[in-house]
Amino acid sequence: MPTIVAGINEESAKRAKELLEVVCKTDVIVASDMKIVETSKVFENVQRDVNIAMVQEFARFTEALGIDIYEVIKVANTHKRVNLLTPGPGVGGYCIPNAYHYLEPKARELNVDLDLLKLARMKNSNLPNIMVNMLETMLLKEGKTLEGAKVGILGIAMKDYSNDDRISPPIEIIKILERRGALVSAYDSAVPTEYDFKVGNIVDALKDKDAIMVLAKQSDYDNFDEKYFEVINRGTVILDTRNLFDGKEEKLNQYGIKLMKI
Repeated sequence: MPTIVAGINEESAKRAKELLEVVCKTDVIVASDMKIVETSKVFENVQRDVNIAMVQEFARFTEALGIDIYEVIKVANTHKRVNLLTPGPGVGGYCIPNAYHYLEPKARELNVDLDLLKLARMKNSNLPNIMVNMLETMLLKEGKTLEGAKVGILGIAMKDYSNDDRISPPIEIIKILERRGALVSAYDSAVPTEYDFKVGNIVDALKDKDAIMVLAKQSDYDNFDEKYFEVINRGTVILDTRNLFDGKEEKLNQYGIKLMKI
């Protein structure tokens, strides 16, 4: 991505650009004011927060309508001015969840309403609860309860193919599951942090489970080898928040596994 820079005056901006061009392999763009640079960065992250909240509502609508949200997004994004993100288990990391809160105090000082941004942030912060409630509904349809259920988790990173679990929606989901009495076994090959609920291999996260949640992809299971289907019990429900099982629905049916994608 281009690097954006500004300075306290024209000379400092010029010198900063010269320095950054030594180490950056992309364009270095000089803005007229440091407020422009800082505000643009926050706006970038807030628009992603709003986009994610919007697409989550789209996902709930398409679920009720009985069509695939991922295909809808793929088709919609063929329009040159449309860039819908894909739904997931929540919004993680330090940037996006905090962006609205950088703006809010100054907006209040300036007497400017940010109601839409506030609503998006509130909705996204509640996504882990929504994910757990969706899993509970799936279990109830199979005559099981969340309390006492054995739940396998694939991915605890805050986004796909990451080793970063700071402000991670999967971690928050696991905390909620445990508070509600579920027995969690989580696998993530990239995240180094040790947790009591972590297991050392993918089979331990899949075998003998009442439910499985896919919360982040990692490279060692992003194609999901067919041998793993054989260790999943018939009647297990899978809540796939990362579209890991796209195109594998028929195979899951053959193994008696119930799938829901968001």
